Amino acid sequence: MKPRETSRGVALQWFLGALLAITLTAFFLSVVMVQLTSAGSSQKILRREVATVTGIASLLPLIEEDIGEAMAGNASGQIQVPNFPIPVLLDREEAGSLRGAELKERLLDEAAATLYREGQGAWSFGDPDSSQDLLRFSSAGALHRGFGVLTEDSHTAFTVVAIVLAALAGLLAFGLLMSIRSYTAIIVLGVVTAGVSLLSLAGALALHLIGKAAASQMDSFVGGLLDIAVDSMTVLVIDYSILLGLGLALAALGLACGWLDHRLFGAARTPTDGQTLSGVTLREDIPRRSR
Repeated sequence: MKPRETSRGVALQWFLGALLAITLTAFFLSVVMVQLTSAGSSQKILRREVATVTGIASLLPLIEEDIGEAMAGNASGQIQVPNFPIPVLLDREEAGSLRGAELKERLLDEAAATLYREGQGAWSFGDPDSSQDLLRFSSAGALHRGFGVLTEDSHTAFTVVAIVLAALAGLLAFGLLMSIRSYTAIIVLGVVTAGVSLLSLAGALALHLIGKAAASQMDSFVGGLLDIAVDSMTVLVIDYSILLGLGLALAALGLACGWLDHRLFGAARTPTDGQTLSGVTLREDIPRRSR
């Protein structure tokens, strides 16, 4: 092989490797977001948001009293929970029987489901004349936008993005394998996966620590919301740790396969007189260059 062709091949491998690393970074992040925005994960986080924003533990006795008054003045089959920012409808029988922890759980479940379906704008559904005036670059505004990602529509969008990136990563990985055509390709794929996962894991841990430190310095309301957001980053830490292990395992597999291949078949592949190596015929009768 000519030197120029060799340099082009190496450049192509580096190019494919770099593109694969970038694509895997985006793919891993999209997979995490698919998991975070799933109905189960999102609604657990949104339940905590509702509990923190409404202070429902202290508000519950007043809600129970208001429900009783609403039932007395309304003969319809359903009762909307009064003085609750997110509309929650209860059957008349439920409104008369739910109390204490059961009522609290029902309100949190229904409110979280509404927020997941409608987004953070649902906070104003209970009062059409209300508005959400949050500074764009304030802590509360940033948290509001962060919780706003936890919706059904976002889950669908991240799923589509993850599928597209998975296909692109597969094509790039195939191209890298074809350009190398040896067990080295498996090692490279493992190293790239592990490297991307390690950097992402370090970033997630750094954000987690910074967020915890910042939450402790804020007031109880904003700090409580930030704690919820920081705790959700546990998903990132777990996922990136798993991907790091998979990348290392893939690299180890490539090394093991290469070592076994060399041990079992290396001698048989050693070129002898008359055989060719990269298109060059080896002859014993060719005089060696004197030192």
